[in-house]
Amino acid sequence: MNAKNQFKQKLSPRLCVSAVKKLFKTIIHFYPAIVFLLAISCNNPSGQLDIIPLEPTQNEKPAPGKPTQIIKLETTPESQLGYIDKTAFDTEYNRIFVLSDFTVFIFDNNGKFISKLKKGRGPGEVSMIIAFSLNKQKQLFYALDNSNRICVFDYSGKMQNDYQLDGFYGKDIQVIDDNNVFLLNIKVFDCEPYFAGIYNFEKKQIIQRFIPREESPYPELMMIVNNSFTSVNERKFFSTTNIFGLFEFKEGDFQKVISYDLGNRKVPESLIQKTMESGRRARFGEEAQKNNYVPYLLNSFYHKGHFWAIIDDEERSCYAISEKNRNKVYLRGPVSSYFNLPNVYSFGLPKEINQDYLVFAGHPTDFFDENTTSEKTTIEIGNQKLEIELGENPFLVVVE
Repeated sequence: MNAKNQFKQKLSPRLCVSAVKKLFKTIIHFYPAIVFLLAISCNNPSGQLDIIPLEPTQNEKPAPGKPTQIIKLETTPESQLGYIDKTAFDTEYNRIFVLSDFTVFIFDNNGKFISKLKKGRGPGEVSMIIAFSLNKQKQLFYALDNSNRICVFDYSGKMQNDYQLDGFYGKDIQVIDDNNVFLLNIKVFDCEPYFAGIYNFEKKQIIQRFIPREESPYPELMMIVNNSFTSVNERKFFSTTNIFGLFEFKEGDFQKVISYDLGNRKVPESLIQKTMESGRRARFGEEAQKNNYVPYLLNSFYHKGHFWAIIDDEERSCYAISEKNRNKVYLRGPVSSYFNLPNVYSFGLPKEINQDYLVFAGHPTDFFDENTTSEKTTIEIGNQKLEIELGENPFLVVVE
């Protein structure tokens, strides 16, 4: 009898059934991993990673740009600025728009003050501007007033129209075209469980909603920052502070193009629950950082072939990920370090994000010691020397 027949005689039916059961259990055990790998290969045939661990893999640094222009904003009793939240340049029409102290200030290209929005409760006045966006074709800008009203202004700051928001409270705004804007929802609760929407001026309502609350580990906890919506060429991107990823508007919807993995710096579920149950939502970020966790994504955007992620740690660490090869993850420190800017707090976030350039705003107080008695100092930005005074307005730095 050959070896093959001997093997058949030894293999009883009971052993065959046992072997099949073991095989079946093995398949069931690894089924989720198999499906996950198949999904990655189908959805991402190029082999690009969708989930990027925020750990540097590269020693060298990308060279995305350097300071090319410094603009000192005129300081007058009417134009005294606090911390700058956002800027918007329209050099063709000689305008720089600046969001500070919950209103919009208007300067010319050289930083000379022109006007600002009037605060109050009368006709043509605003209460608290938290975001704005330009419509350069119409020479208009749209501003969110106190999260429940969209106000439309011309380039001199005169109100042209206003629209009340019902239920969908805006935190950020971005012009799409003459009739539509994107809005970021500030209150992502069960009654309005979406992060983004399109508001239509003709219908005077939200006509589409995007990104359900399930995308966030804590949708009801959020920071107020600007530049959630950014545009590069015809590409439109979106990020928000409590979703660790970047979305791109494709085929009529916001699709997540990259996710960021914090590893052991991710806020654990136990801390989230403790914060929600104890009513300490306002201190969530502080509690998380105290325990070496990262509570928020301060900003994420696309610029010059890289995805950028600025996280809410003590350093405001900024990661740059190559779009063509997502295995290349860079970390130099804060975003300012990539553009040879001083490492100061006011340079920790870009105030404007465009295809070819970024804008940063430097606050003079960041460059004076607490014990200094001098009212003036000279600093170096790139290859340029700049004299600043302690009581002056912040200055703008364009990097490209």
